[in-house]
Amino acid sequence: MIIETVLVPFGIKFTTLQSSHSGLQRFEIVENFNADSSIRIMIISTAVGGLGLNLTGADTVIFMEHDWNPMKDLQAIDRAHRIGQKRTVNVYRILLLETLE
Repeated sequence: MIIETVLVPFGIKFTTLQSSHSGLQRFEIVENFNADSSIRIMIISTAVGGLGLNLTGADTVIFMEHDWNPMKDLQAIDRAHRIGQKRTVNVYRILLLETLE
């Protein structure tokens, strides 16, 4: 992934959540992210994060690509606004010129 190649040289600790992860793996990855403040980034697609995801460890949501269904993007933002969130959550949408978004 392009994002990972940028993070590794700077020593930024991150995790990923993918559709190939089982339910138990998803739970463990999310619990780890929420509990370990040294994991600064979780890379995830809106499709993978659409079911029961609680990211109270997140304080920033960055969209690198947008879903054709705007409700999916709103659901992705809601994942960081769950009960237990104690921080302000900022949302950024990255848009590029001359692309098919």
